[in-house]
Amino acid sequence: MKSIYKKIAMIVAMISVVAMGLSVIKPVSAATVTPVVSNLKAQANGQKVTFSFDWDLTGKSVKEGDTFTIDAPEGVNITEVAAQSLQANGAEVATITMTNKKITFTFKKAIESMNQNVKGGYSYKAEWDNTPGNPGNKTATSRVGSESVIITRPDGPGVFEAVLNKYNKTGDFVSKQFKLDVSENYAWMNVGDDYYLTTWFIRVNGDAKKQAITNPVVSDKIKAPAVDYSKITFKPAANHAANEFFVGTYLKPSFTLRKGGQVVASGWDFWKHVKFDADGNGFTVNLSDVSDVFKKASSDELIVEYQTLIPKTTIRVDNDATLTADEIKTPLKDPAFWNNTELNFWVTGDKTVTVQKEWVGDSESSRKDITVQLLANGQKLEGMTKTLTKASGWSAEFSKLPGIKDGKPIVYSVEETNTPDGYTSKVEPINDSNVIKVVNTSNKPATTTTTTTTTSTTTTTSTTTKEPT
Repeated sequence: MKSIYKKIAMIVAMISVVAMGLSVIKPVSAATVTPVVSNLKAQANGQKVTFSFDWDLTGKSVKEGDTFTIDAPEGVNITEVAAQSLQANGAEVATITMTNKKITFTFKKAIESMNQNVKGGYSYKAEWDNTPGNPGNKTATSRVGSESVIITRPDGPGVFEAVLNKYNKTGDFVSKQFKLDVSENYAWMNVGDDYYLTTWFIRVNGDAKKQAITNPVVSDKIKAPAVDYSKITFKPAANHAANEFFVGTYLKPSFTLRKGGQVVASGWDFWKHVKFDADGNGFTVNLSDVSDVFKKASSDELIVEYQTLIPKTTIRVDNDATLTADEIKTPLKDPAFWNNTELNFWVTGDKTVTVQKEWVGDSESSRKDITVQLLANGQKLEGMTKTLTKASGWSAEFSKLPGIKDGKPIVYSVEETNTPDGYTSKVEPINDSNVIKVVNTSNKPATTTTTTTTTSTTTTTSTTTKEPT
């Protein structure tokens, strides 16, 4: 019986020790991070609004569990987010949760491996609250970080309100191929793994407001990155080189013009009338040059459709349309943008690794310049060497390094390439501050100075020579 009591006492003691140990562990509290927000835009489509923005956490240390939030403006409900799991370089860096009034970004452990120059782009969708008892406000201000944008509630449900509307097929609808016509052997153009074809529309006299117009002139301005046509292939072979099908990012054969739902012109019959800007970032077309039907006043729906070549790493493309006509002297303008929903979340995790030299057991005069080679996961990185000198404070930095590869943090280390004679070198593992310490210890034996005193004795010898007798 005593042994049972002893066992119970031991168990209670062990539990007490564990409890005491747990009580002294201080939990790491999550922080609310405040990114720098820029380029906040709202694209309205009737009652629905798509918000997009860029954010930047440069200079801020982001840890696992840290969050930042977005609140819906009054009278507006959040309906959809671009993604619920944010990926970067194959790793999940954050999760997203939403209610109809709030979006919360919660960062995960992987973000700690890319906690410098952390930037991103994101978008979400919202809709005006039309349920009984809603605030009923005509305008609302959406705030993300320090940025804000004002949106206006339309009168009608889910319709285009203006005469001119510019929009696109969303990033969910991108293409890798385009079929050419008979003049090009009905060849399929394949843009390759690094590009998308995106589709844009310029719409006049759409769902709601209409105006009879004569001699309409449509202009377009796009902010798109430069493109490389060298990866484009054809099957079967086309009669022209890839670059001949493009002006900048615009795919010429994709141009189509419709009036009242009927195709008026497409391909060469249309784009031969299009005047492209010299830099390839815009065009203007007088629709009366395409067909005489536009020389008569009409309120029929008009649609200009075309495609653009966009690098798949592009996050966002802004594209604006302008309309004039005999009846519209002051140009009507409508902005639009395309978001890459394949990326969902964009992060550059530029990492800086600092190498510090420590000398042990020597004199300063014995120290020599040291060169170190950077390694990633044990593999030498070509051209990544630094020389540490007295003038540099025996320190150097490797910057703009990726933090993650194949979903796992990259482990950086260095090798010393020219350890001085008489020293042993030890490289310590990289620490939480991304510092690698290289310790050089002198192995020269201690020098003992001995003073020897020499006593000189002088001996004088006298020689006596006898005279001969």
